[in-house]
Amino acid sequence: MKSTNIYVHIEYFYIKKRNVNSGNLKAGSYVYSRASAKGKRVQCNIGAKNHAVVMPDASMDTTLNALVTAGFGGAGQKRMSLSTVVFVGGLTPWENKLVERAKALRVQPGTEPNTDIGPVISKQAKELICRLIQSSVDSGAKLVVDGRNILEETCGPVLLCMEADNIEEAIDIVNRNKYGNGASIFTTSGVTARKFQTEIEVGQVGINIPISAPFPFSCFTSLKPLFAGDINFDGIFYILRKLRAYSQRKMMMRFSLQKVKNLPALRPQVLASASPRFSTATESSFNHRNPSRVPNLIGGAFVDSKSTSTIDVINPATQEVVSQIPLTTNEEFKAAVAAAKQAFPSWRNTPITTRQRIMFKLQELIRRDMDKLAKNITTEQGKTLKDAHGDVFRGLEVVEHSCGMATLQMGEYVPNVASGIDTYSVREPLGVCAGICPFNFPAMIPLWMFPVAVTCGNTFVLKPSEKDPGASIMLAELAMEAGLPPGVLNIVHGTNDIVNAICDDDDIRAISFVGSNTAGMHIYGRASAKGKRVQSNMGAKNHGIVMPDANKDATLNALLAAGFGAAGQRCMALSTIVFVGDSESWLNDLVERAKGLKVNAGIEPNADLGPVISKQAKERICRLVQSGVESGAKLLLDGRNIVVPGYEQGNFIGPTILTDVTADMECYKEEIFGPVLVCMKADSLEDALNIVNRNKYGNGASIFTTSGAVARKFQTEVEAGQVGINVPIPVPLPFFSFTGNKASFAGDLNFYGKAGVNFFTQIKTVTQQWKDLPSGSGVSLAMPTSQKL
Repeated sequence: MKSTNIYVHIEYFYIKKRNVNSGNLKAGSYVYSRASAKGKRVQCNIGAKNHAVVMPDASMDTTLNALVTAGFGGAGQKRMSLSTVVFVGGLTPWENKLVERAKALRVQPGTEPNTDIGPVISKQAKELICRLIQSSVDSGAKLVVDGRNILEETCGPVLLCMEADNIEEAIDIVNRNKYGNGASIFTTSGVTARKFQTEIEVGQVGINIPISAPFPFSCFTSLKPLFAGDINFDGIFYILRKLRAYSQRKMMMRFSLQKVKNLPALRPQVLASASPRFSTATESSFNHRNPSRVPNLIGGAFVDSKSTSTIDVINPATQEVVSQIPLTTNEEFKAAVAAAKQAFPSWRNTPITTRQRIMFKLQELIRRDMDKLAKNITTEQGKTLKDAHGDVFRGLEVVEHSCGMATLQMGEYVPNVASGIDTYSVREPLGVCAGICPFNFPAMIPLWMFPVAVTCGNTFVLKPSEKDPGASIMLAELAMEAGLPPGVLNIVHGTNDIVNAICDDDDIRAISFVGSNTAGMHIYGRASAKGKRVQSNMGAKNHGIVMPDANKDATLNALLAAGFGAAGQRCMALSTIVFVGDSESWLNDLVERAKGLKVNAGIEPNADLGPVISKQAKERICRLVQSGVESGAKLLLDGRNIVVPGYEQGNFIGPTILTDVTADMECYKEEIFGPVLVCMKADSLEDALNIVNRNKYGNGASIFTTSGAVARKFQTEVEAGQVGINVPIPVPLPFFSFTGNKASFAGDLNFYGKAGVNFFTQIKTVTQQWKDLPSGSGVSLAMPTSQKL
């Protein structure tokens, strides 16, 4: 391999404007890290080292014109300038003609009418690039150098020329580079072009066209350190949050009749307990202990951790130890990530229809084992069996939605963006992704995460809650039975150390998190600083506004269900009620109905609400209730001292209702996360909206009214991500997205739905040309999609 510098002038260019950054790698990384830590959205388009691969069959005249245009146009100061050319089969046939055309370019002030190349932006920029070139000369070469400067962006009219023996070697050269802005190939072979487009790790791809920023109806996309953020450039995608979440797609139609049975790696795998593959000494070590130890899942095998540190999984109703989770060691975590990384290449190339079929099978198996899953959830988490079934079912809906990934992952296609030039986009998987789960929905939240991620073609490392990991293990068993290959889904356990390891690992590209604000902002800030995508769904203080014209009976039932269901341990629990005008008189009826709810162990058939997750959680809830009383709130119903016969040690709190609460009370400002309704008063809808909008959280809000005008005003003016109109818990079905807002969410792309697909995929935009340009030695340095052909 050799490399050649053909240079005329050089440049270094940096632009920064508002919270959109387009400049060098160091500055962009600083802006992204600092602003992301404050919860801001940032899109940073930073460094670039754009490559062109020239195949021996390429049209020489057309290709040379393209290389000169893309390498020297704009004095090489374009973000999409072509700086490196890889000649497959050797440089010799091309070198002299390329040098001749470069020498013919006119270098002079840009004001002159016949200028081809103007000056660079500053003397410092010129000095920097001249120093880089001189370093090559100082290495002992005149024109042929060792290629070390390929690692740095020169941002000037400098072409670095290299050689490769074949297309595979050329692609490897491009993919090893740390930048990922764009790359082009010049060839007459459609097979070669498709291989390049599929395997190249860049955001913009050119086929027989030098790299050019796509038209604004597409997105300016990039990969690797070049781009930091979730949403790419071009106007409306960045500015309009809701439209953006539903507008970024990719196009490329692919069809395969290959079935699962034809792919040995995808043949259905049986459960661990029935497979000789899992009949090892380590299996018996965790299956036959009392209490049992929850295993890790690494590379398709359930293995006991070598860790001697464990956490007890405790039944909240009985205080019995159900099992123990080991704190996964760093070596085991690295092994899980390595297994996911190793599985990624073959999994991403698995036909999407095959991945969908695995999801079809998974949803069938979840339905088959729903009762087992629900019983496990009730045992570990405490919620009633009815709630536990709902937990599984809402996750199952996401699996069902993932079965349509072929449609969800479609991109866009526009022919003739310029004469003979077509542009299309494809959505490609990111690589290894991770999920960090809370305790309150042991089945639903993992199913929010890994089915969408893996059906998009990613591999996944899941960390369940240390309080109730059993459902995740059972779902992983079902996923493997459905045919998920080894390494595609991995499970590790632990607390802070494992969370930080997930944030810091260079091979993990994206993280999904659901949990508290303290943990969520830590994860978002730490992982974002490493350039990862993060979606962090956090705390909530969901309000319900009750208008005097609402249906009283239906509204009171809705408030009870949304406030006390699952013992109030839902991120969409309706925890604050704002009574407008005369509706305040309904409070007594609300209290009487709440008294009729049955508090019992979740396994009991008559239970309306079970225990909270832990004694610490109960103590915190009781403290917040007491702080409200001490601040002047009235306690209309006190459930703190309830005792359930037969379950005297359980973490039970009965329905609790506080009224006369004000916005400065701790019980209002903090998320209680228990069966407590905080009640407030408002004179009008405007006053009620002000109460809701002043709160720092923005997960969800509901209104109860029979007036369409009132409902529309509420929906328009309320600052919440999910809005319910006569619906108490407005969690959208998976063909929409879960859209938290304000302090309830950090990130750009929300959970499941189209936004979830966008989160787990990267846009690659392809611009292609399959015709020869007019022959001749004349060269235009205008962008190719701007030329009138």
